[in-house]
Amino acid sequence: NTIIIEIFAPQISGFFNLQNSLTITRLVALIPALDALVLIPFSYLRITNQAVKFSMLRFVAILINVIMNVILIVVLHYGALGIIVAQIISSSAAFLIMLPIILKNLQFHYDFRLIKKMLAFGLPTVPASLSGIILQVADKPIMRLLTNSQNVAIYGVNYRLGIPMMLFVSVFEYAWKPFYLNHYKDEDAKELFSRIFTLFTIVAMLLLLVWTYSLEFVVRLPFLGGRLIKSDYWVGLDIVPIILFGYFFNGIYINLTAGFLIEKQTKYLPIAVVTAALINIVTNFLLIPKYTYWGGAWATFIAYFIAAVIIYLYSRKVYPINYDWRSIFETVLISAIFIIINIFLPESNLIVLFIVRCILLIAFVAILYYLKIIKYSDIKVLESF
Repeated sequence: NTIIIEIFAPQISGFFNLQNSLTITRLVALIPALDALVLIPFSYLRITNQAVKFSMLRFVAILINVIMNVILIVVLHYGALGIIVAQIISSSAAFLIMLPIILKNLQFHYDFRLIKKMLAFGLPTVPASLSGIILQVADKPIMRLLTNSQNVAIYGVNYRLGIPMMLFVSVFEYAWKPFYLNHYKDEDAKELFSRIFTLFTIVAMLLLLVWTYSLEFVVRLPFLGGRLIKSDYWVGLDIVPIILFGYFFNGIYINLTAGFLIEKQTKYLPIAVVTAALINIVTNFLLIPKYTYWGGAWATFIAYFIAAVIIYLYSRKVYPINYDWRSIFETVLISAIFIIINIFLPESNLIVLFIVRCILLIAFVAILYYLKIIKYSDIKVLESF
C-alpha cells in the first residue's frame, strides 16, 4: 500500500483540494507501513495474555497522538498536515516502544507453505472487511441524498450516542480472540464459549438499559458551556436503542466467527457481511424516503441482524456449539420489555424518574437471577476471561 501510494502520489493528490496535498499524500503513505510494523507485536501481546501491557502501550500511543494534534493544530496551526504528522509521530513512537519485543522474537526465514496458508486464511477476509466498512458508512451519504440536512444532522448526532455499545463490542473483540485461541483445545471449550456468549448478552443488555435510561440525563448536562447535544436533536433520541441493538448483533457476529477462525474456514465470512452490506444499502433506500432517520436506524439494525443470522447458520456446519438460546432469547426479550416500559413512563421530576429507572435496573438483574440466567459460577468464567 505504501509503495503504491508513493508511486501514484502526484495523481492521488490531485483529488484533494488541500494546501500541500502532494506532501500530505506522501506522508499518509507512511501510516499503513508504520501501523503494519506494530500490528503483529500488539497481536503477540494479546495472544500471550499480556492485557495490561497491551492496553498501556495502546494508551501511550493514543496519548502521544492527542498531544501532538493539540500542538500541531491548535498551537502551530498546521491544519490537515498537522493531523497526518501527529499520526506519523504516534505510530513511530509505538514502533519504538515495541522494538524490544520485535527484536526479541524476530527470525529471518522463509516458509512458503506458511505463506500459502496465511493467504488462504486472510484473503477471504478482505471482501468481508470492505463490506463491513460499507455497512458502517453507507447510511450517511444515502441519508444526504434522500432527505434534508436537518434529518441528516439528527441521525448523525443520535447515531453517535450508540458509541457505548460499539466500544463494549470492540473491547470484547480484543479480549475474545486471544481467549478462544488459547482455549479451543480444552475439553470443555465449546461449553465455555457457549457460556461466554450468554454472559456477553447479559452484559450487553444491561449496558443497553443503563445507557438508554441515562440518555435523558446525559444530554441535558452542561458540557463546555452548553449541552452535550443541542435540544434540536433530542427528537431523535428514541433511535438510540435501535442503534444499540444493532451493535449488539454485530457483537453476536463477532462471537460466532470464532469457530471459522479456529477451523480456518474464513471463506464463509464474506457471504455474511457482503449480504448484510447489500441489504443495508437496499433497506436504506427503501426506508429513508418515508421514515427518514428512523429508516436509517432500522436499516442498520436489520443489516447487523442478517449478518449474525447468516454466520450462525454456517457456524452450525463449521464449528457447531450448543448455545443456551433460551437464556439468550429471554435476556433480550426482557430487556426489550424494559425498554418499552421506559417509553411509557410518565414525564415527571427528573429525580423521581432517576429513582424509578434505578428500580427497573435492579428488577432486571433480579429477574435474570431468578430465572437462573445469571449464575454464581459465572464469576470464575469472567475471571478467566
